[in-house]
Amino acid sequence: MDPKQTVFPFHANRSQRRKHSNVDLVGRVYMDDYVRVTVVGLCEDDNQYVLVRRQPGNTSPMLAWLMRSIFAEEDKKLRRAA
Repeated sequence: MDPKQTVFPFHANRSQRRKHSNVDLVGRVYMDDYVRVTVVGLCEDDNQYVLVRRQPGNTSPMLAWLMRSIFAEEDKKLRRAA
């Protein structure tokens, strides 16, 4: 009897999701005093960073968890106002 192992593709999909887990942040916008800050993309080098563009035009990397916490605070403010 020849034993065979059945391989399911679930683990491959999970690793791909983890690789691009910050895709939902792209396009989000918040106001920092008088400056509009927009998440414009994902950092190619490190999955923990997203690219952020401030209104005058400079783009810089920022930690994704920090952006999530900023957007969570913004969402709380909107819920209180509504």
